[in-house]
Amino acid sequence: MPLAGCSNRPPRIARVRRDGVECEVPAAEVVIGDLVIVRPGERIPVDGPVVAGRSTVDQAALTGESAPIDKGPGEPVYTGSLNQFGVLEIEAEKVGHETTFGQVLRLVGEAQRRKAPLERTADRLARYFLPVVEIVAGLTLAAGYWFGWADVWLRTVAVLVVACPCALVLATPAAILASMAWLARHGVLIKGGAALERLAECDNLRL
Repeated sequence: MPLAGCSNRPPRIARVRRDGVECEVPAAEVVIGDLVIVRPGERIPVDGPVVAGRSTVDQAALTGESAPIDKGPGEPVYTGSLNQFGVLEIEAEKVGHETTFGQVLRLVGEAQRRKAPLERTADRLARYFLPVVEIVAGLTLAAGYWFGWADVWLRTVAVLVVACPCALVLATPAAILASMAWLARHGVLIKGGAALERLAECDNLRL
């Protein structure tokens, strides 16, 4: 699901009909019950049923369906979908964060914030590992002055650089986030790093 792509984001402006007058308003100001007009080539700003008109709608951003779907009166359409041909009049049933698109974005955000067991282990090890590295670097500095090493500071810095836990602390969550983002762009939603970690133990998938 290519949620990260700008082209799949809901429109910022919506065209609504209020008291018989068609006007443009920020999409965030659309309220439930508004009659939203979506012309060909425009993205749908709300969730709701088609009231009038007939068109073909590309829902790939949400459903991953490769082929556009024909939509007519009474059939539901969703925020972020692309209206391809005809003019659609849609009754707003869900707006903003309550839409299907908004809920998906919320789930993706929560999943990215939820730490996997491996991330928690890395954080816990880093709390103990860093003081040990500092102690070893201090001992290296003291030994250098004791034995008169000419490159004592170079050796001390080398200890800090080589033994720095950044690779452990930063690389683990970065790898998990990168994996989740890649899966989201290809239509797979993961409920957090914990689920992704458990997926590595699977040897069979039932579809």
